[in-house]
Amino acid sequence: MMLNELIGYIDSTKTPSDSLWAVKVPPNVRRKPIISVGKRRITADSLITFMSNLGDFRDASLKSANFPLQVDKAGDLLVLEEACVGLEDRYPEFETLMKEFQEGVVLYKAEQLEVWNRIAIDSTRLKSFFAERSGQYTYPNRVEMVEVSTEAESIAVKIRKGLQRRRNIDTVIGQIKGSKPQKKSRGLIPADTDDLTKEAWAREVGKVVGPIKFQNRFVILKVMKKDPARRKTFGEAAPEVSTAFQDSESKRLQNEWLERLRMQYPVVQHREVLRQAFAGGKPSE
Repeated sequence: MMLNELIGYIDSTKTPSDSLWAVKVPPNVRRKPIISVGKRRITADSLITFMSNLGDFRDASLKSANFPLQVDKAGDLLVLEEACVGLEDRYPEFETLMKEFQEGVVLYKAEQLEVWNRIAIDSTRLKSFFAERSGQYTYPNRVEMVEVSTEAESIAVKIRKGLQRRRNIDTVIGQIKGSKPQKKSRGLIPADTDDLTKEAWAREVGKVVGPIKFQNRFVILKVMKKDPARRKTFGEAAPEVSTAFQDSESKRLQNEWLERLRMQYPVVQHREVLRQAFAGGKPSE
């Protein structure tokens, strides 16, 4: 059997990613057909090349017990390859789809070369871009607070009294027996985020507020910091600036590219033909 003959020459300690895995297969064996797909005969040499070049077989086992399975897998792939031959002729809609795909790839590659690959980003250009638009990058009123919430209003009152005596928040919570209150800090967030932030913004830094009924719990707030609305620094706005700069540059480069194309391939409009078509007349040649 041809398959067994081929196996006898294969180095089972290697994989198809090793260029020497089939080096011992003699020329007369390489010329023999090992797979038939329709009218097509695949020689041992073609099979070796196929398995060596395809990533699916890169780490495939070449042991005598496993090699027939690899040949079957290769056969399946070759059947699919054979079935794809002439698809465009048999299925016109597939031909149209492939044409659209190919043209899309070409257009994408052209745009990549003419636009995206030409966008140069450096700190100097970003800072200049930011300086011209610094008024666009702002923070609203923001507040930072610690929230301690509990299901019982009486416990919330105890927490407020403890915090008003300037005691440590964790110490106050640790002295509560039974179900422990929940402590949360959301950092600096917009003052109009919810009713709690609005309440905190209206108070002085360091102020203890509550209990406030919020989402079926009683909340005590301690105002930690307030940051009035202001413009962002370059460092704070850097991610937004970088994105906006890339968008601006891509539009500029794309417009320049399209203008060059228009000059190279001028568009001529035959308005009289269009008018005749809508008027029901026969367009003149």
